[in-house]
Amino acid sequence: MSTARFLLTKIAGMIAVLLLVSLATYLIFYLIPADPARTACGKICSPGTLRQVRAFMGLSEPVWRQYLDFLGAIFAGRTYGTGQSAIVCPAPCLGYSFQQHQAVMSLIGQTLPVTVSIAVGAAV
Repeated sequence: MSTARFLLTKIAGMIAVLLLVSLATYLIFYLIPADPARTACGKICSPGTLRQVRAFMGLSEPVWRQYLDFLGAIFAGRTYGTGQSAIVCPAPCLGYSFQQHQAVMSLIGQTLPVTVSIAVGAAV
């Protein structure tokens, strides 16, 4: 019984640390003054278009809702926008790069071999 309790305590602690790290990281990126909607919209962008881009990206929601959507997307995927212009990001969805038109997980997968080779070379 003590082994099971020990494992449950460690797993609960691990989940708590992961949630705290993800929340801290999310808040840091939220507080950066850059506006991803303005970047995606371009230099010449009307206020109406900017509102549409914010809504499409989910940036018009409160920060706590955006964070919960982010956590939910890791397990269930996420759809940005509605209708024919909707973009589906399959689980595990760590986000979508609107500049490169790809899910972040696929971008990580593309660069992972080079990253691993550099890390192994540095460790050796």
